[in-house]
Amino acid sequence: MMVLNSFAYKKVLGLPIVDWGGIATFLLLAATFYTGYVRYPGDLHLMFAVITVVFGIFHGTFGLLTRF
Repeated sequence: MMVLNSFAYKKVLGLPIVDWGGIATFLLLAATFYTGYVRYPGDLHLMFAVITVVFGIFHGTFGLLTRF
């Protein structure tokens, strides 16, 4: 677990990596909302939704595992 902690809290541009994951997840969530709101043709909304779920699971699991 020490390896996970040291990686998760490694600073990149002044913020820990786990924080960057949260920012990326939020931006993907906003992009998913926007593509659904303006009704882009094709599967763009679905693609953003799947990527958002994957990033959210990664971010949440990574953040929780560093607490134990």
